[in-house]
Amino acid sequence: MKKLIDFFNDSRPKNSFLNKIIILGPYPSNNFITEIISVYSPKSIVLIVDNSATQSATDIKNSIPKKIKFTLRYVTSQNSGGLVHSKIYLLKWEKRNNKFKNVLFLGSANASINGFFVNSEALQSIPILSLEKNSKKRLKKYLSSLCNGNNVNSEILKLNSESNIWLPTILTADENNIGFDGWVRKGILCHKFDKESTFGKLNIHLKKPLPKTVHESAFAKHGFAKKTKKEILSRNYVKINSDGSSSRWKGLYFTETWFGHWASYECYRDAHNDKIIDNKDNVVNFVLTDSKVREEAIEEILNANPQKITKWKNECISELSKVYKNLINKNKKPKLYFELKNDKIDKSFYVAKMDKKIKRDQSKAKINSFKERYISGYDFHKLPSLGEADKEFMIGLCDSLLNSGYGTRVVNKLSKSLINCLGDKFYQANDGEELYEVIQKQWDEIGEEVMCYHELT
Repeated sequence: MKKLIDFFNDSRPKNSFLNKIIILGPYPSNNFITEIISVYSPKSIVLIVDNSATQSATDIKNSIPKKIKFTLRYVTSQNSGGLVHSKIYLLKWEKRNNKFKNVLFLGSANASINGFFVNSEALQSIPILSLEKNSKKRLKKYLSSLCNGNNVNSEILKLNSESNIWLPTILTADENNIGFDGWVRKGILCHKFDKESTFGKLNIHLKKPLPKTVHESAFAKHGFAKKTKKEILSRNYVKINSDGSSSRWKGLYFTETWFGHWASYECYRDAHNDKIIDNKDNVVNFVLTDSKVREEAIEEILNANPQKITKWKNECISELSKVYKNLINKNKKPKLYFELKNDKIDKSFYVAKMDKKIKRDQSKAKINSFKERYISGYDFHKLPSLGEADKEFMIGLCDSLLNSGYGTRVVNKLSKSLINCLGDKFYQANDGEELYEVIQKQWDEIGEEVMCYHELT
């Protein structure tokens, strides 16, 4: 099936190559740029992004092959808190006779894999030659100015007597001066990883649920627990502790929002690099208190030799056989629930299923994203694009900060930093929306200090 990225190729003249591509958009992804390079091999790439996308843009910059000339420009909206949301692509095809064909693409697709391979997006191609003469000149000046790091005013380009193209006013920006909204958009969300994970556990599927008259102690003392489905018994084959807590770091460094718990990118980065130190000179890591046990479990599964795996399976079968004998002694007709062979637990039946489960766990343990999530007990990911809900998210975040600031003892470090910087203006805000407006107005003065909130002692 044809992909949206193939639409670029439809504009390509015969016997030509991609000399240059200009990409303007808010959410570029490294894998999309890699795909562009793989498919079209451009000699030059200019990436122009909203300055809230500094981390993804930096990742892209660091991965560009040296043979490609790469230019990165940061831009911002003329409106406070706004986003440069335009998606504009210009492809410059070079023919063998040193002539060029420039094609403009406008639409809804972000410069990302989701934009071009997953979502249902629209894109229009416009050969520059189809523009009126004066419009061609103004478009060239508009894009050249952006490529050279200069501001541009809005433009209306004429396609013909009845069709026009609107291009917005865009301001150049410093990657380190991104405004409050841009700083928040760069942030990280934290979600507790499901402690009911089946990882490190062997499941015994019963033929039918055990009767209510069978007390849990009949199988619990042999290491088995009932799953949500009553016809499944589950047993850890490695030591797992699912009762770890986040200690105090979550309340200190993260702020609750309706999308998850939020922290700044800088805060997350410094914690990831062991650069956050608490009052007792301990390194603060964003992990559960039982992360060491989780790490040991995952390493044990990854490095298990055949003898170790056989031991796990034999232990499970041995304990399952004891459960079976207990049911016989209590006249509970265990054959109704277990697979049997010669009036004993059918070892080959259950071992085959255990083999598959342990192999799946070993495969899962090799996936870095799963490994990090499992050991920490949390899932951390970038704040996604919120579209029309962007302002609602900002106000909700400020509501939480305001609530945290009204406690008898302010624990949240971001609330504490804002109180230090804003003083009475913080408490004079009646709700999150008013606090949001105050922060925006004062950001040029307080931003540098607030962005280091995680360094507060």
